[in-house]
Amino acid sequence: MSRLRVHLSKSALIPISEVLEHYHGAQLFNCEVEYLPLSYDGLLLGAAYESKVVWESNLERLHNRSIEWKSTSLSRWAT
Repeated sequence: MSRLRVHLSKSALIPISEVLEHYHGAQLFNCEVEYLPLSYDGLLLGAAYESKVVWESNLERLHNRSIEWKSTSLSRWAT
């Protein structure tokens, strides 16, 4: 069996549509309730899909992270 554990204190319940009594679920799992749009790992989630500024910002962040990832991963193999 895996010994992985979920840190519920770091987790959040995020209702996607209108959910009745979502606070009871949050109390059951001892976690917070958050709503969209929100930022996850620096990327904006749940924003209107028509929002060109949000998409450009997210793509730019992903591109910058991929450059950083490539430089750190490839440098490990080069040494």
